[in-house]
Amino acid sequence: MSLSLLPQDLAAAVVGLLFENLAKHPIKTAEAFRNAALDGMLAINPMLEVTAEGDVNYLRTAIHDTVAAGRMIDFGFIPNAVIKSESLATRHMFEAGELAHPFEHWLGITSWEGGCNGYLVVPHPIKPYDTLVVELYGVSMPHVGDALLIYDMVSIQTNGIGDTRVSPAYMRYPKGHAETVQEQRNRGSNSLDPLVTMLRLLADASVPITHVASPEKLNKARARRGKPPIPAHHVVCTKDYISQIHAAKHRLTQGDGTGRHASPAAHWRRGHMRHLSSGKLVLVRASKVNWRGPEDLHRKFYKI
Repeated sequence: MSLSLLPQDLAAAVVGLLFENLAKHPIKTAEAFRNAALDGMLAINPMLEVTAEGDVNYLRTAIHDTVAAGRMIDFGFIPNAVIKSESLATRHMFEAGELAHPFEHWLGITSWEGGCNGYLVVPHPIKPYDTLVVELYGVSMPHVGDALLIYDMVSIQTNGIGDTRVSPAYMRYPKGHAETVQEQRNRGSNSLDPLVTMLRLLADASVPITHVASPEKLNKARARRGKPPIPAHHVVCTKDYISQIHAAKHRLTQGDGTGRHASPAAHWRRGHMRHLSSGKLVLVRASKVNWRGPEDLHRKFYKI
């Protein structure tokens, strides 16, 4: 069985159950998320204007085929505060085009307290210069099975440093509520920040990546039972990286306030204006900090 879309007449009721079980019964591992993407159910947030059969089939096929091709990348647990701070610190790298995508179509998995969510990253099927990020949540519903919920979709276009345009999909709110500009920005950040952070981790060769091969023996047994093979995937070893960030923040807050301890991660230092002792105001240009060499940025982990 492949990723199956819930029947239209059941979708509204089941999506309601998915939202109820999102915190109670989340999918807790990347492996279970992978299995749901291959064999589970798929539901779409009913507030999203995604009803055309072609659009629905595109999303379903993109999720299934990306995972089946071994293009799922498990980033482990990354606290939300780290996602936001790393996205801000490395936004210049992203906008300068120095963070290459690992594949044309790929799925990044991150874990939060108790569960997993994913970000399908694909070229926008309609806008040729945009990247489409589809925010996914996994739910394991008791007595029903595992399902993925398409929670939101955001289009991202980068035209150079300082010019990233984020366009969330149209959301149909209950009567009487009009989406505010801040709500639009929050939705955009919920996809842009994880994307930038994931690309930054992939680009830094100091962050280890493990390739988890397909289980050959298990797949032979699955083939005899008529089941599809379990594909390979990648694991980004972020634990030490996250620990270094927390340690650096602790040193800064517990130190003498001079700020002498550098961030453990390579990043862009933002441009700013500096007041000289003479009273003159000069521009300090953006610069790269803590990059040990070009090989540390340009990891050999690119499109295939």
